[in-house]
Amino acid sequence: MGDVGDTFNDWKAHNKAIRAYYGVPCPQCKIGRPKTNASILLPGQRCKIDKYVDPRPRLSEDQIKAACTANNAPYFERTR
Repeated sequence: MGDVGDTFNDWKAHNKAIRAYYGVPCPQCKIGRPKTNASILLPGQRCKIDKYVDPRPRLSEDQIKAACTANNAPYFERTR
């Protein structure tokens, strides 16, 4: 695959590793729609369906790096 495709696949694996390590199911999704899969929220993220905001503080760069290292995923620094 080309450079762009490889970078995209690495970025996708990066996001998947963070979501697997720090993601939690939305509690409002579980209450309102118990038969469906709940949205997986990262710290500080808002659920698009229920507008619930995860109260945990935003992840630091060290926490993101730890999640990527634990799941053997590439690490990308945040630009903002």
